[in-house]
Amino acid sequence: MKDPYEVLGVRRNAGAAEIELAYKGRRTQYHPDKYQGSDAQTLQWATQQMQEVNAAYAVLSNVEERARFDAQRQQPQGKTPEEDAPRGHASSTGAGLSLRELLDRQLAPYAGFSRTYFAPDIPLKKLSSALQSYGANVRAEDVLVLIDSTIFGGAKEGAMLTEKGIHVKELAAAPARWHWHALRTVMTGGTGVYINGLRVLDCPMVGAPELARVFAVVQEWVGSMPQAHSAAAQESPRRSPDATPDASPTSSALQRKYLDMYRMARAELLDLCDHIEELELQLGQELIERSNAAVHFEHLEALMQNPKTAEAAWSELGQIAVLSKCTVAFDGDAEPPPAILCVERNDDSQLVGELRALLRFLVRAREDLRQEDQARTARFFRR
Repeated sequence: MKDPYEVLGVRRNAGAAEIELAYKGRRTQYHPDKYQGSDAQTLQWATQQMQEVNAAYAVLSNVEERARFDAQRQQPQGKTPEEDAPRGHASSTGAGLSLRELLDRQLAPYAGFSRTYFAPDIPLKKLSSALQSYGANVRAEDVLVLIDSTIFGGAKEGAMLTEKGIHVKELAAAPARWHWHALRTVMTGGTGVYINGLRVLDCPMVGAPELARVFAVVQEWVGSMPQAHSAAAQESPRRSPDATPDASPTSSALQRKYLDMYRMARAELLDLCDHIEELELQLGQELIERSNAAVHFEHLEALMQNPKTAEAAWSELGQIAVLSKCTVAFDGDAEPPPAILCVERNDDSQLVGELRALLRFLVRAREDLRQEDQARTARFFRR
């Protein structure tokens, strides 16, 4: 592994903010989506650079991993970590190890994960829900890792990793499955998961460092496997050579996926606008600017007609659907929304920014009411 400090271009004593900023810069620079119009060699180079960036970020964004790397770096010259390891232990590469063994070696004790679960400690309810949603023919005991990308933790969307392959299910999309031996690259970019350069899953509810940590190990393991796709290696990296039919969708299947998401996002937003009309009347202002929303949806519909911009439009629509649904659901005694949904981002569109602002407003309003109620109760019982 390359020196993560050099890969991200940060100081040895860099803080979390510096590391996060450097990662975002490198991700913008090398993300394969920027090179889809380039030749295969350039795309392969960008993919490799992005893998190194993700691996570096996975180390430096985790306190334990960073401390382990710093300790190894201070070893005497000429003495490798493999030579320093106790006799009988495998090297740090994935060669000769099962995926379970490599995960245990690289990530145990699995500290710092919030939406990623590792066997045998995967919650039974989540595992059952995931298996029913997108785990056809998968046995519960074969699931090594479960990533839950749903809003409220139902686990019906996300990813399952087994020794044989990866199963994914995205909102408003059909389940997909890939066998490990068919893969060349498995990487992340922000909250997206990319297989052979194709984005197969977006996990907005899962932190980018969490995804990067998991899939850096997966990529190490895939890279150590004897690859069984020499002919497929000549294909465009935008396709998975051994995906099941539902994982390598035809043009019409992709169009259905985009159209389904468009309809879902539109329906959720309209439901939200109906839901907040009374509140807007009380405040005397539009919390969601309707004219802008209509224009934005027309723009996204146009973007979906272009293969180069369709995935970005799909992702934007997914954010709109999730935020709208979560805002409507946040009522009465409902659980507060995941904090990651409320955080303002520099790349948010005006509509997504308004949705996040509305969610933050509702969270603060309910907290204010709760504090007022506590103060009223305290005053009463002090009488």
